[in-house]
Amino acid sequence: MVLGEFTDFFDGFVARYKLPDGTNRVSDFGKIYDPMCDSIFHMVIWITLLSLGWISPYFVIIFFSRDAIVSNIRIFLIRRGIVLAARWSGKIKAGTQAVAQIAIVISHLSVAGGALENFQFSAVLVAVGVTLFSLCDYGWDAYRKFTKTE
Repeated sequence: MVLGEFTDFFDGFVARYKLPDGTNRVSDFGKIYDPMCDSIFHMVIWITLLSLGWISPYFVIIFFSRDAIVSNIRIFLIRRGIVLAARWSGKIKAGTQAVAQIAIVISHLSVAGGALENFQFSAVLVAVGVTLFSLCDYGWDAYRKFTKTE
């Protein structure tokens, strides 16, 4: 999990690295598929934690729903020639979800118990809040882009 998060964090820097001729590597393909791959990575971890009984299905439904809605918004816009690239709220969402996932694993593998369970629950609640904020942020940005072109 930690290695996956580490590579996810740094692939964005590699993708945006300026080439010697001054051009940029950012493409519409990358704007769509990098966030999608990141979402799939996190979904696999959530499914694993859910199958172990380490997280409530209600939280996982919120995480999945946000990603499904944002993906569908992207598809809707791309069919109209509008690219909805990754936003900072999505990056913060991914970071808070990663912290929550790691907290859950550490809490369940640790002998410390109670204090870690409280931290784990708090981390998941923060991730839920940021996930919902991110959904609203993407929705608002999509609305602005769509109404601007109509």
